[in-house]
Amino acid sequence: MDIQLATKEHLSQIEPLYQALFATTADLEPYFFKKAHQDQAFLEATIENDESDLLIAVMDDQIVGFALMQMQETPPYNVFKKHNFAYLVDLITKPTYRGQGIASTLLAECERWAKTKGADYLELSVLNKNTNAYDLYLKKGFSEKITTLYKPID
Repeated sequence: MDIQLATKEHLSQIEPLYQALFATTADLEPYFFKKAHQDQAFLEATIENDESDLLIAVMDDQIVGFALMQMQETPPYNVFKKHNFAYLVDLITKPTYRGQGIASTLLAECERWAKTKGADYLELSVLNKNTNAYDLYLKKGFSEKITTLYKPID
């Protein structure tokens, strides 16, 4: 497996993975999410921006997973200590390739990416119902920082 930076030429292989990611998200939390296509302009801007990248895992000349990374900073709110951090926006492995260490390899590459960008830490969000991803992140050293609660209004 080879981890590399995506180019615009890779986007046609990335779109089906995004559809799978969005479908899973919608299945897990249909009240908040729907099946969708990722915005092409957003992906192109991610690739072109110096503060974001799309890391792809390639096996047998096909993309089998990716991680979308962005540099961010804490909000300008007096209570927050200022930090520059790397945010893992999206990560997915092609379903037929799961269990082969692709997500773990991508996570390790995300950490390297964050370090080269001068990030203080790496942050991500995960749906509580996505237990496989949640367990993987805990296993890889992530810990909870905040819990978001909601209550539907009838």
